[in-house]
Amino acid sequence: MKHYLYASILLLLSACGGSSDKPLLYHEVVMTVEEQEKANPLQFVSASGQWWENLLGLYVMEVTVKNDAVKATYHDVVLEFRFYSKTGTLMGTRQKTFYEYFPPQKQRTFKVKYEGYRDTHSIGWEVIQASAD
Repeated sequence: MKHYLYASILLLLSACGGSSDKPLLYHEVVMTVEEQEKANPLQFVSASGQWWENLLGLYVMEVTVKNDAVKATYHDVVLEFRFYSKTGTLMGTRQKTFYEYFPPQKQRTFKVKYEGYRDTHSIGWEVIQASAD
């Protein structure tokens, strides 16, 4: 009878001890802040600024690229510039890659010049891509 009891307990313990039933630890389930920032760079990198037309007819955009992340450093940020008519129609786009490092909580300002499109009334831009270290 003792042997039967020991065998039953061993069988029960071996069935419950499988690795597939083992609960994951907290740090295995939750992404760190840095992992979240690296996985979603467009949520943390932004661009703002102003534009004007110079005497040569070039459109000059003074753009500040800002990294709001706490831990992640980004690089090779791509901005898309959009040129709009007076009626708000998108006339065309241009992309510019900034081959720089953008450390956490820092910003950098750049000047970009394009010929643009005839009858441009407004210009907008946004970050469309950024790479994390």
